[in-house]
Amino acid sequence: MIKAGVLDIMEPVKIHPDVDVKVSGTLHVEPYAVIGRGFTATCRNLWIGRHCWIGDNVAIKYGAPDNPWADVRIGDFTGLMDGVLLNPSRAITIGQNCGLGVETQVWTHSGWLPIMQGFPMQKEKPVSIGDNVWLPSRCQVLPGVRIADHVVVGIGSVVNRDLPRGCFAAGHPAKVIRENVYPQELEGQQLRAELARITLIYEDVARDKGFHPTVTFGNSHIEFSYREETVLFNFKTMQFTPETISDYAEDFRDYLRRYGLKFFGGGFFKSRSR
Repeated sequence: MIKAGVLDIMEPVKIHPDVDVKVSGTLHVEPYAVIGRGFTATCRNLWIGRHCWIGDNVAIKYGAPDNPWADVRIGDFTGLMDGVLLNPSRAITIGQNCGLGVETQVWTHSGWLPIMQGFPMQKEKPVSIGDNVWLPSRCQVLPGVRIADHVVVGIGSVVNRDLPRGCFAAGHPAKVIRENVYPQELEGQQLRAELARITLIYEDVARDKGFHPTVTFGNSHIEFSYREETVLFNFKTMQFTPETISDYAEDFRDYLRRYGLKFFGGGFFKSRSR
């Protein structure tokens, strides 16, 4: 069931029939978004970006999701894995190409006991997460936190303070372990070693599925060949040619996604479609 004051869904999208969405303002969904089974959302306004992937049993709720600030914006190419919880008592903004791992939670409010008895005052503050941020499984992001671009957080961390651009942070509470480490472009021998590793793994994956493609690579591309087909995946431009590919090349495109090489030009990833 989907209810919204203004419903703005831009096809094509894939939304599982088992969802419960109540948005009093505007629900906007960009093309190629995929929304999984058991998705629930109660908030004022909800914006879901292009090529977003929302896993099973993701929830946007709790607190005061009907107040004037209960807006949630999820940027293009971002993934929310199974069981993610976003608490929109205040606004939550998630940038592009972010990943929130299984059962990660983002909170914008806390407090329960009466302030007249000296207990902590209810904290209600928005949360902002920049572009290219990875919050793996069971991280907790607390009210008022701002995470800058290009940040990686250790699994299960509790983020109760702002994190600067390009850092790696981890712990309870999360502390910056390394600064200015992301992004960095791999070059030379290090680049070739990583490309060799992922292509060798794919040979085993393809063999298990019963076909034997040839996969080679250069400084800016990976080439997939099988039977009469050759597809060039350029990881500098994140485009591939030709634009129409077989199921075999599609399998390889989907495999590359697991290593962060997301070639979106082909529309939905088959393994992530509902």
